[in-house]
Amino acid sequence: MIYRRIFKTTYVVPLKNVFDTFIDISKPSLHKDAHEVSNDDKPMEKAQVDSSAIGKVSSGSKKTSSKAYNILSSPEIVAFSPSELEVMEVGSSNSNLVKNMDATKTSNMISFNMNNDASTRQHTDLQDRHSFKENTSVDVGTSMISEAYQASSIMAKKPRIVIIGAGMAGITAANKLYNSINSNNLFELCIVEGGSRIGGRINTSEFGGDRIEMGATWIHGIGGSPIYKISQQINSLESQKPWECMDGFSTQPKTVAEGGFELNPTIVDPINTLFDNLMDYAQGKLIESAEKVDFYNLATRAFKSCCTTRNGVSDQLSVSSFLRQGLNAYWDSMKDDQEELKGYGTWSRKLIEEAIFAMHENTQRTYTSAGDLLTLDFSAESEYQMFPDEEITIAKGYMSVIEHLASVLPPGLIQLGRKVTNIEWQPEVEQQSIVMENGHGSSFRPVKIHFRDGSTMLADHVIVTVSLGVLKAGIHQDSGMLFNPPLPTFKTEAISRLGFGVVNKLFLQLSDRKGDEDKFPFLQMAFHRPDSELRNTKIPWWMRRTASVSPIYKKSNVLLSWFAGEEALELETMSDEEIVEGVSTTISSFLSQQPHKKLESNSHELCSNGMTSEVKFTKVLKSKWGNDPLFLGSYSYVKVGSSGEDLDSLAEPLPKTTSTGSDSCESNGGSVPPPPLQILFAGEATHRTHYSTTHGAYFSGLREANRLLQHYHHYVGIN
Repeated sequence: MIYRRIFKTTYVVPLKNVFDTFIDISKPSLHKDAHEVSNDDKPMEKAQVDSSAIGKVSSGSKKTSSKAYNILSSPEIVAFSPSELEVMEVGSSNSNLVKNMDATKTSNMISFNMNNDASTRQHTDLQDRHSFKENTSVDVGTSMISEAYQASSIMAKKPRIVIIGAGMAGITAANKLYNSINSNNLFELCIVEGGSRIGGRINTSEFGGDRIEMGATWIHGIGGSPIYKISQQINSLESQKPWECMDGFSTQPKTVAEGGFELNPTIVDPINTLFDNLMDYAQGKLIESAEKVDFYNLATRAFKSCCTTRNGVSDQLSVSSFLRQGLNAYWDSMKDDQEELKGYGTWSRKLIEEAIFAMHENTQRTYTSAGDLLTLDFSAESEYQMFPDEEITIAKGYMSVIEHLASVLPPGLIQLGRKVTNIEWQPEVEQQSIVMENGHGSSFRPVKIHFRDGSTMLADHVIVTVSLGVLKAGIHQDSGMLFNPPLPTFKTEAISRLGFGVVNKLFLQLSDRKGDEDKFPFLQMAFHRPDSELRNTKIPWWMRRTASVSPIYKKSNVLLSWFAGEEALELETMSDEEIVEGVSTTISSFLSQQPHKKLESNSHELCSNGMTSEVKFTKVLKSKWGNDPLFLGSYSYVKVGSSGEDLDSLAEPLPKTTSTGSDSCESNGGSVPPPPLQILFAGEATHRTHYSTTHGAYFSGLREANRLLQHYHHYVGIN
């Protein structure tokens, strides 16, 4: 069945015009508008719907709440505007569509739900008042093909804004635009999403009876975070269902060296403090104070020692180079004050300290998504900002924030299963290409979006919120160019230089342990070097660069481990059996059956923690962001060779304008200045100081919505 609604914005028709523009698609046959089509109006070429692109919200994803977003899934094709010969989409209804719209909004729209007898009754009056001429019936199968129909000439052209991507940035932009202009009836607005769900890299799920996050997990600082504020407003910070990291970091980590040697805090804490202070220095947060003077001086020496010059020009410094110089400076400062360790087998103090330091580097890789910290730019770290106060997870799940932002959008505004394959835009416009109507170029829309199912859509403005990974693939010929013509050089160079890494989460459910649920530790693992002859060769290489395995909260049977870079990609290709074998082997080598020994300041105990070394898992769940064609990675970072300026360049809309506001494209011959703001860019990778975060994506969505509102401010007086 076909599901269609018409409102005041997207697919929105003023009530006085609704009878002139509505096309009856409630029957399996096609219809023409009662208005005669002139001989000049040729029917458009039929578009074939790719059934693989038809998406439904997966059963594995979190179900929507009573305020759920309103979407069109299983897209069907219907002509919308024959004067533009474009293909628009109307999707079938599904059980997730919520009909309890706000009464005020409902009074401003007419709903056309052609799914059942009730919807037929809804439309009886409209169909009686508007005659339809039936066209030849066709076999539509899973899709419906429609020719172009003549729309009413009364319908004045409104700017059409299409948002590509229904993640945090896209939903936020739509929320802002819709709430700002609902009373003005100014725009046509829609979101096209290539996947079968909204949320993008936010994906709340359930595993082992607990609520978990497959993607974005943390509110990075509650002081001033808009995500925290929204979560408070919608009561998402409390839940009856247990959730990931619900107790924060209440459990003290147990750091164990390879071979089952639990490390005394007197060994671990100084390296923890060293690493934290070095990262604070890199991020511009370590100030020269009385209590920090030693670390500040040490970090300063490390910075100076690794800033070599060639021909008077400084090399671009990586975070890894700085950190390692900091560790060397620490060893130099402590070489006369530390005694050698006893009872750690083949481990020396220096090897253990290096292993602890590497453990923190591996954690930092998951924070930044840089597969190797040698690729993470040092200078850009000081531009990165976090909100103050603690970092927390969201009890009802990150999806509750997305669903709240989407809940105000009318049904049909979000279209699922609409994979964009190409975006045509107009850096230059020929005078004769502009269709004049009543003295205005109101029929000309400069952007044409092509979809995988063969359909197209015209737009005045397109907000592109796809990941940096998709943009990287989209600028290479062998991947299929996403933009036509290609993006300008300043944009493609910024996309190429910036980093975009892969971070995956691995969840494992422990078998029932008969009341010992609280006995599995927050296990931090200090490994030998991958090339060390002392290493346990049974431990797989992809486990050696993860930092920890721990319950997602105290007493949970669900364990979590984070992976970045090559091992994250390797994880995506492995079977559950291979993963269980590798993790079990690794954990068993850290949890020994031998009894505890008395713990002295420079000695150890073999870590059993009240458990046997045999660990059994019943189920595995992993994220796969690297190979998902809709993302091709997790989040962005400033790579060595790039800078924060590249983030700004990525955020700049096209066509590029000069400082005076005129377009930088030269206008000569038959060309005229191209329409402004054809392609806008949003997403976490477009925010200079909050990249890689959900609040960065949120801010970017607001930025681009406000850019368009400001653009039209002079015309309609939007506040």
